Order: sequence, then C-alpha cells, then structure tokens
Amino acid sequence: MQKSRIAAGVKNTVLIATAVFFLYGCKSADFQARRAKPAQVNERYIEERKSHAEHCFNTQHYSKAIRDYRILAVAEPDSVEWQHSLANAYRLKKDYKKALHYYSIVIRKDSLESMNYIFRGKVLEHLGMIEAAFDDYSNAIRLGTQKFETDSSRFLPYCIFAYNSRADAYQRMGNTLNAIEDYSQSISLAKKSGGYGVLVSVWLYNALSLRASWHVSRKDYQKALADYTDLVTFDESARSRYERGRVYFLMGDVLSAEQDFRKAVKMNSKYAKKPYK
Repeated sequence: MQKSRIAAGVKNTVLIATAVFFLYGCKSADFQARRAKPAQVNERYIEERKSHAEHCFNTQHYSKAIRDYRILAVAEPDSVEWQHSLANAYRLKKDYKKALHYYSIVIRKDSLESMNYIFRGKVLEHLGMIEAAFDDYSNAIRLGTQKFETDSSRFLPYCIFAYNSRADAYQRMGNTLNAIEDYSQSISLAKKSGGYGVLVSVWLYNALSLRASWHVSRKDYQKALADYTDLVTFDESARSRYERGRVYFLMGDVLSAEQDFRKAVKMNSKYAKKPYK
C-alpha cells in the first residue's frame, strides 16, 4: 500500500516536472517567437507611418501628416523629430497656437538649434506676440553667429535667414532704420557666401531691393544705384533694370536711364507702360 503511494507520488512528480519542462520550453521558444511577431508588425507599421507622413507633408496634406506624426511621437517618445515635424505641419496649416506649443517643446529639448527660434518667431508674429518674436530672432542670430564661426559654409544660410526675418519684422512695425541695419548684415553675409543657394538668392534679392528703395526714399541715389547695380549683376531681370534706370533718371543721367528702360521693356513688355517721371 505504502509502495503504491510512493510510486504514485513519483509518477506525479515526473508528470509535474515534465509539464514544467514543456511549459518553460514553450516560453523560451514558441512564446518568444510569438512575442517577436507583434514587434515586427509594429516596426513595419511605424515605417509605413513614416513613409505616409512624408508623402502627405510633401503633397501639402498637412492634416493627414499630423495624424501620422502624432502616432510616431507616441511610438518614439524620446525622439524630438516628430515634435519638430508636428510644429512644422501645424505652422504650414496655419494652426499657429498648436505650432507654438510644439516649437516650444522642441526648443526645450534642443535649445541650440537656431532655425527653431526663427520659425517660432514667425509663429509668434502671426499670434501678435511681437516682442517675443524679436527675442526669438535675436536668439537665432546669436546662435547662428556662434555656429558660423566654426562652420561658415553650413550655418551661413541660418544667419542670413535670421537677420532677414528680424529685418522683415522691423519693416512691418515701421522701424525702417533697424530693418535696414539687419538687411545690411544679411547682404554682407550673403556676399561672403560666393555661390548662392536658392534660398540665399531669394533673401539677398529681397534685402537689396528693400535697402535700395529705402535709399531712394532718402534721395541717397548713389547708394541706391550701387544696390540696384548689385541686383542687375546678381540676378538681371526686367524689374532690376527698370528700377536702376529710374535711379539714373533721378540722378539726371538720361542716357543710362534710357538704356536700362529699353532692356527692361525687351525683357518684359509691361514696363513699356511705365515711363520714368
């Protein structure tokens, strides 16, 4: 009787040991394999969201891109990339309050990136927070200038963009003298760059045009002529030819004015309706 009980106990022990072996065996093999599948699915899903978000952003479907960026921000909470993407998408969607929220998060996590200050400054302007916008533009100029000293070719556009942004803000406020000072800094930096990228070209053209117009308004025709000549040399157009011709006319150099006017009309016939007065 006792032997049969012992035998039954041994048998039960063996059964339990076998069950434990198979249980842990399943966990170490089959169970781990099952756990791997959701991770693979999630990784694939995340990559699909990234690709879809990029496509939506590039095709200006910002609301759809935002939905994907929000998913990615939750999936990768340590990455500032998706907060930055949300900020840009909301700014382009003209949802400035949400753009401000996300740019502020990005700046708290990365306070040394000058472009973030520039874009937040533009958002702040749209929200009527002008003083805060100026602070951001000034921070962008400070950071861009520091980085420019270590890597001029890379950070030169940042500096130009920062000066132009603050100058535009001054101009909108009617503070022309400060605007011209910043435009002049922008022009000086752009000329140092030699080969102009597309954005630098746009900023340089804008800065030269505005400074030249300001010189004309002050009847400082020599300086206006120098800026318009830079414009003609840098990016000859009907407008730059016409404007320089107008300065020649104001200076009494009718022959040079006529030459520029004829070239402007040849490049764009609409200027034939705008003779100098």
